[in-house]
Amino acid sequence: EEKGLYELDCSGLVGFILGNVAPEQLRAIPTNWYAYRPQAECFQQVFAEAPEEGGKDGWVRVVSLLDARPGDFIAWSYRGHSIWENTGHIMMVLETPTLEENSIARVRVMDSSSGKHADDSRGSGQNGVGTGTMWFTLDKSGAPVAIHWWKKGEARANPDISIGRVVDTE
Repeated sequence: EEKGLYELDCSGLVGFILGNVAPEQLRAIPTNWYAYRPQAECFQQVFAEAPEEGGKDGWVRVVSLLDARPGDFIAWSYRGHSIWENTGHIMMVLETPTLEENSIARVRVMDSSSGKHADDSRGSGQNGVGTGTMWFTLDKSGAPVAIHWWKKGEARANPDISIGRVVDTE
């Protein structure tokens, strides 16, 4: 930190943020037995199980992506991965999502990744922390069901996707 050098993946970035602004909520996220800190799938599971109102352990679930606000987190987990594989991804919402045609929503996000999004702030050949634009396919309730990582219209795998919002624990 003293040198301004941070080497972390997506869940490490979110853990760093929460550790500084919402440590109680970070402590509510379990850790897989094979990891020393929560991974993306751990966040996704907590978000999926959180109530929509009132909060549990400092988290509420946001069902519709269109109800997400800056500071909320979108996480997904890949089904059937091994412990040596990527468990999923997590990112922070930077701007209110916008509905576009065909039940696709656009949202500006911040994450740590080697993959680039549209309008990505990471330069050529750079990875790590950055901002960019993503799209999500929504179901009838507005819940995200597919990911468009860097280009609208090119949906990736359909993982389990959940949105979480930090709330006071008192």
